[in-house]
Amino acid sequence: MTIPDDPDGKVAPPVESFDAAGARPPDDPPRASLGAVVPIDPRGRHDLLRLAGGLAHGLHSPTGDAIAAGVVATGIEPAPVERVVSSLKGYGVIALVGGILYALGVRDFMRDIGVRPHDAELRVADRIERAGDIAFFVVAIARAHCVGVIGAPRQSDAPNTSIIRSIR
Repeated sequence: MTIPDDPDGKVAPPVESFDAAGARPPDDPPRASLGAVVPIDPRGRHDLLRLAGGLAHGLHSPTGDAIAAGVVATGIEPAPVERVVSSLKGYGVIALVGGILYALGVRDFMRDIGVRPHDAELRVADRIERAGDIAFFVVAIARAHCVGVIGAPRQSDAPNTSIIRSIR
């Protein structure tokens, strides 16, 4: 390729891409797909995905990015997060969305914040994990009410729950 206005016909330097912060994009971007999407309450799949997509950025991890990208790939706009209250990278996040505190996290994160998923929700999570994905619960904290469970693709930052359990 030559530089169009260069009379010497020099080769143009390769174009590099950078994000808004000036960093190079990762070599292995997160998979933009989700596993199972299982709404538990009457709000349904759309609201479950909106909440998960909005909360996922608070995970500050490739898994969170994959969840957000998976939601956007479905054509659903993630819910705007007013404020992140607490976050553990790749493990769970608590944030204010629409004036209500919600959490997105793995089952151990839910236990750590005092939320006990019901047996049916745990069975859904078990099926998601047997399929090779990570089960993330979306919960309205005030009532400890599960909105739904989603399967996120495994990324390099996936929480190793067996190590987390052994630390306790």
